[in-house]
Amino acid sequence: MTRSWLASFLTLVAGGVFLSQGASAQTVLFSDSFENGLTNWSAGGFWHVQNDTDPCAYPVSPFPEGRKCAYYGIDATCNYETGFNANSGDLVLATPIVLPTGFHRLSLHAWMLHQTEPCDPVAGYFDQSDVQVSTNGGGTWTTLARRCFAKFSSPNFWNPRSIDLTPYAGQSVTIRFHFDTTDGFLNDTRGVFLDEVVIQGESGTTFCTNACPCGGPYNFIPLPEGLVSGCRNSTRAYGVLAGDGTASVSADSLVLRALELPADSVALLVQGSTFGSGGVNGEGWACLTGPLVRVAVRQASNGIVQFPAPSSPSLSVLGFVPGAGGTRHYQVRYRDNALNFCNSSNYNWTNGYSIAWTP
Repeated sequence: MTRSWLASFLTLVAGGVFLSQGASAQTVLFSDSFENGLTNWSAGGFWHVQNDTDPCAYPVSPFPEGRKCAYYGIDATCNYETGFNANSGDLVLATPIVLPTGFHRLSLHAWMLHQTEPCDPVAGYFDQSDVQVSTNGGGTWTTLARRCFAKFSSPNFWNPRSIDLTPYAGQSVTIRFHFDTTDGFLNDTRGVFLDEVVIQGESGTTFCTNACPCGGPYNFIPLPEGLVSGCRNSTRAYGVLAGDGTASVSADSLVLRALELPADSVALLVQGSTFGSGGVNGEGWACLTGPLVRVAVRQASNGIVQFPAPSSPSLSVLGFVPGAGGTRHYQVRYRDNALNFCNSSNYNWTNGYSIAWTP
């Protein structure tokens, strides 16, 4: 497994809060990989920290970041079985985070692994794993996303969760990860693991994230997980396109990075003037429309590609962005040579990423 997409290119403070000044294309407001335990959290129920050598966590290692993660489960049994009694627990951010204004998007990213009972309209609403927000210090909670699975024991694959917090800009928010079995039956699987929680602001916005030709994570439809990635690839990761820097034609320091690709993939950055709902293309979903520009082709290194290359012209030059600026939309098509992963194609797409260029 590669390092998670955010840790691959941002310097994070493990186990603490990282506050960044200014609103560049990507600003980390909070990050925690549990390397210092639950310093930043209040834990209830069976939530606690596990090392990658502990019996319950070892089968799901390596973790997305570091040697520790949060775990909802019982160490003695490596499940969350309590007889015929239901159980639940909350992992609550101890200190509220003030979400600044001025960003196109504010989001919460985390990596989670579930081995739980399904919660869907067919099987019933059991074993609910929710991400929730409060604007009054925990007095009331709003569920932003719910993760569900169609089987009882998923493989040992970590999956990203990305939740839109933009509607809460300008407010002080508390975040919690809530797990509830709702009943006392079928609670004998491994449980829930959580790692690398990041709250960030970006000057770009994502699109083309909702449909995949070969299936994706199982989500509770009324409360979707809110992925900001492309479709799953043969590495069991999701190709992600994100940005960092200043999107100004006269002072262009913008860098786009495609992450969680196959290790030696070849990636093409494509720019469009518009985008639509898209359609199946290869093993992914492509949404760019209007006149298209092939911005650059680059070889991945450990599943990561950066545009532009360190010695290349800036993105605005490569994409022929006019001096007056304007909005441009980007998506990366990348090679995935694994046989019979999804269909007969050998390429996939990241999510789309929109940038409003200024002069």
